[in-house]
Amino acid sequence: MMKKWIFLWLSISFCVQLWAQNETFVHLQKSDRIMQYANKGDSYLKAFNIYAALTWYKKAFAATQEPIFARKIAQCYLKRGQYTECKRVFDMIPTDSLTHLDLRFKYNLYNQSSEVNSMLLLGKNIIQKYPFDSEIVASLASTYNTKEQPDSALFYTENYVLTDSTNLFINGQRAFSYYLKKEYRNALKIYSKLLLKNRKSSLTHYYAGLCYTQCDSLNKAYYCLSKAHELDQTKNPYILSKLGIVSMELGLLDEGIELTKKGIELLKPSDAYLFQLNNALSNGYYSLQDYATCIKYLKRCLNNNPSSVYSIYKIARAYNMIKNTNQEKLYYERFVKAIEKKKNPSAVLLKFAKEAKSRLQEIKEENFFKKENK
Repeated sequence: MMKKWIFLWLSISFCVQLWAQNETFVHLQKSDRIMQYANKGDSYLKAFNIYAALTWYKKAFAATQEPIFARKIAQCYLKRGQYTECKRVFDMIPTDSLTHLDLRFKYNLYNQSSEVNSMLLLGKNIIQKYPFDSEIVASLASTYNTKEQPDSALFYTENYVLTDSTNLFINGQRAFSYYLKKEYRNALKIYSKLLLKNRKSSLTHYYAGLCYTQCDSLNKAYYCLSKAHELDQTKNPYILSKLGIVSMELGLLDEGIELTKKGIELLKPSDAYLFQLNNALSNGYYSLQDYATCIKYLKRCLNNNPSSVYSIYKIARAYNMIKNTNQEKLYYERFVKAIEKKKNPSAVLLKFAKEAKSRLQEIKEENFFKKENK
């Protein structure tokens, strides 16, 4: 009897060991497979083949559900501009597993997808946990300044500079906040220090110049704005025009007039672009059957491009819709004359010219019968 029990125990023990060995083997096989998926994903990512990397990371995540692969998938989606998919995958990471880098990634995701309120809320939470994250502080301040909420921007930047007063990005936002609040002397204290650290910033010189104009320091304003203009590579119209105004106030009339003219010219959109906008508006009002307004914008099109014969035709057509025969006749005649002068007009324009001549004949007949009836 004892021998039977010993034999049975040995058999069970052997089976357990065999099962354990098999489980270990299966686990090692699975681990090797996941590692292969991960390595392939990393390899494709290094080669900037985001689509292929995404495919292999998805396989790894499906097999293991590890947060590391959710992060990699989310990064791939972000690089591809697929923000909804990125958020969906990133939300699969348990809250207690989120690291500082994860929070920054999500903050950037909200920024990229223009979810400003969510970005601000998360940014505040990050600063509570990591108060020395200067990039988030500067980004928060920039967002608040853009929203014209300088007091909120100053709340974060002033707290930060109590510990680190040398960060250029944060001080730039601090100075701009004071500028928005019209506290120009406070802004200048910071801009002056920034100029010592970074003499090649056209933007810093520009805002320093604007502050000096508000503090009755026109010579200093002229110097800063001239430097901003010198450093600016894009020929900013606002820098040009402000420098022009300050120049004239200092008595440098010729220079000021020339600069101001250049600033105005750069601020103007091109005639071609204005033609495109006015033409789009005319089409919109024509569809709304507001023909009078349609005509107004078509005439603006002619101001932008006097050679646009199609605009002349459309004006005549719109006058027809409001039963203004005299103006309709005038513009159809103008259209026909323009086509006759045009070299090699297109088939479409020739078709419209034929229609215009036909309509002019109708108007002529209508006027004839009106005279006869009188």
